[in-house]
Amino acid sequence: MSDESKTRKELLSELRELRQKISQLEALDQQRQLVAQSLKESEERYRKITDAVTDYMFRVRVEHGKPVETVHGTACVAVTGYTSEEFAANPYLWFQMVHEEDKHLVQQQASQIYSGEKGEPIEHRIIRKDGTIRWVSNTLVLHFTERGELVSYDGLIKDITERRITEEELKNTRDYLDNIIENSVDCIVVSDTTGLITMVNKSFLELVGCSKKEVIGMHTAEFLPQEPGVYETILEIQSN
Repeated sequence: MSDESKTRKELLSELRELRQKISQLEALDQQRQLVAQSLKESEERYRKITDAVTDYMFRVRVEHGKPVETVHGTACVAVTGYTSEEFAANPYLWFQMVHEEDKHLVQQQASQIYSGEKGEPIEHRIIRKDGTIRWVSNTLVLHFTERGELVSYDGLIKDITERRITEEELKNTRDYLDNIIENSVDCIVVSDTTGLITMVNKSFLELVGCSKKEVIGMHTAEFLPQEPGVYETILEIQSN
């Protein structure tokens, strides 16, 4: 039926139906936008939670002095980028992740464990799935039978990257300041609250004609110059 042959009533009815369909589509679009926004917020919350996770547990089952099964906690993905399923599929994945320069530490820790010794906690680098390098601490708790046979051990992996970065920055700052003090043309003496010398620079040693080994531990009063005007060349710093 052509539009010309339709009655006014039929046209109004079709118009109402069209408006209803438009309203339904708009409602569906609003729902879609709400779902998309809710999904985005959920993903953001998950990302924040994942970023906040800095440690996870794993367990190694041992038979006849050799590891036969390793189970990584699900939080391993936050620290390593790999899932527990990926670790289960590749028994050597954990060691493969260890930074080449630190593999000997992990090997030494493993040797201690399987020889019956208590493995000391170690800190080393790993290479995440995304290629970034992270520092972790690796602490182990061993489980033995009544006969003293190792049957399993639990490990706690903790991401300590931020701490290591801070320590490195502090070390660099300290080295920089030490270098300034050591090469200053002014004589610098650092003492504790009792006046015992804890640090001197090269200029001071040249002035008094002593070695650093001789000076450290002596009292500053032993180096107070008797000649007028010489004392002004010595900068004394008292440390707590």
